[in-house]
Amino acid sequence: MPRKSSKAAEQVSPDEARPGVPKTSSIRSLKRDLVREEIVKSAAQLFAHRGVRNVSLEEVASGLGYSKSSVYYYFKSKDELLWAVFSYISGHFVGNAERIASVEADPMNRLKELIRMHVRFLAEHLEWATVFYRDAQALPEDRQKEVRGIIVKYDSIFRQAVLEGTQNGSMQPIPPEVAVNAILGACNWMVNWISPKHQQNINQITDTYVALFTDGLATRRPD
Repeated sequence: MPRKSSKAAEQVSPDEARPGVPKTSSIRSLKRDLVREEIVKSAAQLFAHRGVRNVSLEEVASGLGYSKSSVYYYFKSKDELLWAVFSYISGHFVGNAERIASVEADPMNRLKELIRMHVRFLAEHLEWATVFYRDAQALPEDRQKEVRGIIVKYDSIFRQAVLEGTQNGSMQPIPPEVAVNAILGACNWMVNWISPKHQQNINQITDTYVALFTDGLATRRPD
């Protein structure tokens, strides 16, 4: 039986050849992803507490015990790192809103789930939300334009739920844009008052917001 060449043996180790054992390249890729995520999370915390303009990449690196060059390997500038924070938040918001819209056919139930998702994220990711709603102007103009587009797309999912609710009679005939601006404006104000002590009451807080807005929108039935 012919033997494998030494070159082929160098390319595939015995462990890598076994089914179910991740290849070295996969392990390295996973490690890079984990380090990148750690950097983004640390940056979000620093940006939220000190303001984007008062934080340098060197400080992000120092807080993690990394060298400056380690952070520069993943992010070439603070703008790039800040955008990674925004991408994480917008990806969560839009991705989850689209998922809810795809499975909740009833517009009132859909709106309830959208509000619940939004409020819970704000409560559980206060630092991320603070950066998103406070620091968009720290981004380059082209990125600010992208953020505005993301917000429009996200808001439209809420508006569609209200529009369908007014059309089928389950919601009062209130302009969807006005209703959604009121809902999200009130929800987003949470970043100014919520604190760690509220974490144990997240379910109560989300239920309160859902009740306030959906009960107010629901069509009144004659007694």
